[in-house]
Amino acid sequence: MAMKKLMLSLVAACAALVGFGSYVQAWRGLPAGYTQVEYIESTGSQYIDTDIVPGTSTAVDFTFNLVAYESGKAFFGQKWSNNYYLFNEQSDKFYFHGGGDLKNDLAGDYGKVIVGNDYRCQIEPTESNSGTLTLTWGGVTRSCTVTLSAGSGKMRIFGSTDSGHFSKIKVYGMKIWQGGELVADLVPAKDSNGAGGLYNLVGEENNWLGNSGSDAFLL
Repeated sequence: MAMKKLMLSLVAACAALVGFGSYVQAWRGLPAGYTQVEYIESTGSQYIDTDIVPGTSTAVDFTFNLVAYESGKAFFGQKWSNNYYLFNEQSDKFYFHGGGDLKNDLAGDYGKVIVGNDYRCQIEPTESNSGTLTLTWGGVTRSCTVTLSAGSGKMRIFGSTDSGHFSKIKVYGMKIWQGGELVADLVPAKDSNGAGGLYNLVGEENNWLGNSGSDAFLL
């Protein structure tokens, strides 16, 4: 009985460690030299580059906390342009470039950014070049239709691929699908030197995505 109580206490403690906002990231066993953490936090100078080129068949599940608001900052995607796949913030609103945006589709305060909130952004391709963007926070869920552009260029996280648009956020996790296939399951982690980054649980090569910017992620 004592052992059973101990095991239940351990399970509860682990659940408390991985529960953040509306999203729960499973605690995974990473290879030697890497340790999973709850989140990595950018201060406006860090970013992560991926080998993924987003387009009309790209789905995303992205969970983050908005640490600070600054107009004209990007969370993930390509170039800062209406013709590129890009989720961003401007004019106190969430936007998705590529032909659709949250500001026009979600009226009133629903599209407004709220500093300190945990958010979950899900993008699901539907038909042709369209997709559904769903934003969830604090028990509220709102969706809008967006156009998924197939601009050239690989996906960057914490900013756009042109400089000057780096956001200040905590990232709890991110999943990316291409044509229905899971190509990235990114969990926050630190390497053997204590540097933060994202570890891709999919595949067996180039799994560690470290900081390509300056300074270091906060853990």
